[in-house]
Amino acid sequence: MSESVELELLINCTQATILRFPWSTDFNTTVVGELNRTEVLDVLGEMITRSRGYVPQTGELLTLREFITECLFPTTKSPYELPWQLKTAWGVVFGAMLLVAITGNCIVLWIVLGKWIRPRLYPIY
Repeated sequence: MSESVELELLINCTQATILRFPWSTDFNTTVVGELNRTEVLDVLGEMITRSRGYVPQTGELLTLREFITECLFPTTKSPYELPWQLKTAWGVVFGAMLLVAITGNCIVLWIVLGKWIRPRLYPIY
C-alpha cells in the first residue's frame, strides 16, 4: 500500500474492520490506535490472511477484503457520469446525425457515379 493513504484513515478503517469482523484478529480497537503505519499494515495483512479460509454467511454483503478496500478507497460517482435520460437524448441526437451523414454521402456517391457512368452507357456522337 502506498503512502497515499493517511495514517488516520488507515487506523480508522482497521478499527472499523475489527468491529465488523472481530474473529479476524487478536487486536482490539484501542490497541490499533497506538500503532504506527507499518504495524497497522501488518495487522491488516494478518486479518486478510486469516479471512482466506472464512466462508461468508448469507447475510454478509461484503467480504473482509472488499470491506477494507471500500473503506480505504471509497468509490464515488464520477462527476461526469450522465443520468440515463441525458444518455438517451444524446444517443438519439447522434443517431440522427449518423443517419443524415450516411444519407448525404449516399447522395454524393449517386451523383458522382451518375456523372461517371452515364457518358459511358449513352455516348454522345
